[in-house]
Amino acid sequence: MKKILAIIILCFFYFHSKAQQTLAIKNGAWSPSVTTIGEAGNDYISTTIQSSTTQTQIDLQVVQIAGLNHYTVYIRRTDSGTNWNTAGLQIWVRRTSDGSGAGAKSTTIGGTTYQQITTSDLYFFEGNNDSGNLRTNIGIQYQITGVSVTVPVATYSTTLTYTLIDD
Repeated sequence: MKKILAIIILCFFYFHSKAQQTLAIKNGAWSPSVTTIGEAGNDYISTTIQSSTTQTQIDLQVVQIAGLNHYTVYIRRTDSGTNWNTAGLQIWVRRTSDGSGAGAKSTTIGGTTYQQITTSDLYFFEGNNDSGNLRTNIGIQYQITGVSVTVPVATYSTTLTYTLIDD
């Protein structure tokens, strides 16, 4: 009977800790526009479009009863309509701030240089959450490269999916 009780208690703590994670995306929509072309036959002045440094803000929480709890955030894209790769467009992402809160021992690591977002899960950043406190306003910036007058006219859209892993 003691073994069964211990197993039930361990399962409770395992499922309790795994079920208590949240990731909220704020200000996610971005509709970039290209600059006008001043003279016939010219290309755009810049082939790169950047969002604001806090285009998206992430709030996350990974609850643990006590101590530090490690997490990892992944990102991927799902295109809608015209294929970005065929058109020569690429979308990139980087983390621009650590956010705030989450306790004195909390850290946010990685993701500060631009990484190309593909249709496969991509490691974005990781961190430690102190005693399950909420970390808010982690700044995210996007960049689109390959912008050119040679890109076929179409509406290019994509959905970015963030995945929070409590590891």
